[in-house]
Amino acid sequence: MQLETENLQEIVDLSEEEMLENISTFVDASGLAFGVFRVILSDDGKEVLDSKYKYVNQKYCDWAHKPKEFFATQTFRSFFGENLSKKWFTQAYEAAILQKTISDKLYDPVCNSYCNYIISPVKKYFGYFVYAFFDVDSQAKEIIALEKKNKTATLLLNISKALSGPASHESAIQYTLECLAPVFMAERLFLYEIHENKIDSEVEVCKIGVESNKGLLVGKHHDQNIHEWNSIPVNKYGYFEIDVDSLKDKFGISPYDLKKLDIKTCFGMPLKDNSGKVIAYLGADNYQLNDEYDLNDLFPTLSYYLTSKFIIHNSIVYLHNLSHLDSLTGIYNRIGYLENAAHYMKTHDDEPSVGIVLDIDDFKFVNDLYGHNVGDKTLQQLANNIAKFFNKKACYGRTGGDEFCVLLQNTTIEESKPLIEQFSNMDQSFFYNGKRYSFTISMGYAQYPEDGKTLQSLNSAADSALYDAKLKGKNNCVRYTKNSNDNLRSRLGFAFKDIANNLPTAILIYSCQRPGKILYANDYIISLFECDDLEDFLKFSSGEMANLIYEEDREFILSQIEQQVGYDPMSKIGRIVFRAMTKKGKIIRVLKIGRRVTSPYYGDLFYSALSEYYEDTH
Repeated sequence: MQLETENLQEIVDLSEEEMLENISTFVDASGLAFGVFRVILSDDGKEVLDSKYKYVNQKYCDWAHKPKEFFATQTFRSFFGENLSKKWFTQAYEAAILQKTISDKLYDPVCNSYCNYIISPVKKYFGYFVYAFFDVDSQAKEIIALEKKNKTATLLLNISKALSGPASHESAIQYTLECLAPVFMAERLFLYEIHENKIDSEVEVCKIGVESNKGLLVGKHHDQNIHEWNSIPVNKYGYFEIDVDSLKDKFGISPYDLKKLDIKTCFGMPLKDNSGKVIAYLGADNYQLNDEYDLNDLFPTLSYYLTSKFIIHNSIVYLHNLSHLDSLTGIYNRIGYLENAAHYMKTHDDEPSVGIVLDIDDFKFVNDLYGHNVGDKTLQQLANNIAKFFNKKACYGRTGGDEFCVLLQNTTIEESKPLIEQFSNMDQSFFYNGKRYSFTISMGYAQYPEDGKTLQSLNSAADSALYDAKLKGKNNCVRYTKNSNDNLRSRLGFAFKDIANNLPTAILIYSCQRPGKILYANDYIISLFECDDLEDFLKFSSGEMANLIYEEDREFILSQIEQQVGYDPMSKIGRIVFRAMTKKGKIIRVLKIGRRVTSPYYGDLFYSALSEYYEDTH
């Protein structure tokens, strides 16, 4: 857009005439400070980028403490710096281009006081305007200061109500940023939270036409990504303001990433808990603080409100997690799973879903053989496998001991069967202290609403299918059917210890590797070898099968057992008679019937039944 050729003297005369006409109702114009400006427009002519000084009177020079010659090469930006209110450029456009007259007031940093001003068009010359100002009297200053405080107090009251009200945490933070938008007048205003040193969530408000950067840092480590910003000191009001170009020289921070995003100025307010740890961050990009607010009152109070909100919210989240998450695996516990799965089924009652109940095969043996540390690692590994495999397709939790439940959402049993079978067959192993450990799982599954119309009945059906899988050899998955035996649990209710100790024979399980470490013995074997109790028996035998065989026969009998049974798991059951000496020195003949098996936990084992052998039993 082209501006008209100037006749400077005529412009000055017209400007003064225009100015006097507009401000005569406000103040005596004699000795008034004023200047004439020509706007510098953007390429499309829709906004004022700057204004060039064309004339200033002596009063203006006295106010600025500069000679007239100084202003011949100046623009408004070069004289006042970059911290000009965007409002001023909007008003310059309205006066010079739209031919409007504007009256307003602002804080004058040169005089450290408030001023009233008039911006008037030079009607004959398009693109020119006159700017005149005068000091506000003391009473007016008090009124303006009071207006700022009231405006700030109203803003803080609205924010306080939102942060302490019934709205969700994210909604309250979003509303707070929307309230703060007029204060910052920023291209982007944002606030992110930090949990366990990770940027957990982010809320932002962007100026129309500005691309969102939301989520750019979410999930990343705070210390690894923006820890350098913690080196920037804040002022006594708890925030800092930085020109991006000065980051490298002042703080050693590379401005490269910010410049890529076309960020020129930054505002930052770290929010810290009572220990001094940063728990959230309020920031603004390419902003201009609005002097219509009392910023010295606003920011300390705002920091207190937001910090209190986050501390309370984090405490609520912690207590909720404490009651809903399993502390060992990090996934839902029984309460958390039942609550979330039931909520899903209630809000999606018209959608099919599949319930799965699974557990670790022979988990007690894992704890007994390898210790509870490995047992805990086994549970953690299974939980991780469930979380990674099913991801967002399901709700899942550890519902007790080694039992886990999964609810596959919006799927039928036919659609999910391949997925369940794939998980059932996948490798379940992990390394701990340099050693690899493997385990297997059994799974039962059922469909909503056909097999159960509530979460409880669906889990019950899947549980019946699980025990069907146990009876079919474990390490598999079984679908619930109407023929599934609801009494399977009672059939498995006989504890192995009760069964073993009431059999009319001694049971001995020991390692195939010599000297045959004893892993299990029932009560009958204690009486067979005339011991007081299991501890006494293990002390007598030193916990080894070889020591039960009469010493003179030991090598021969062990070789015979190995040759007879062999190393084929499908070999026939071996039968042998050997001499043994009891704890009391009695020599007896023992009939041993055994078979070699391979256990995923113990390796190669002999399962054996022992009884005293008499010749007349032939």
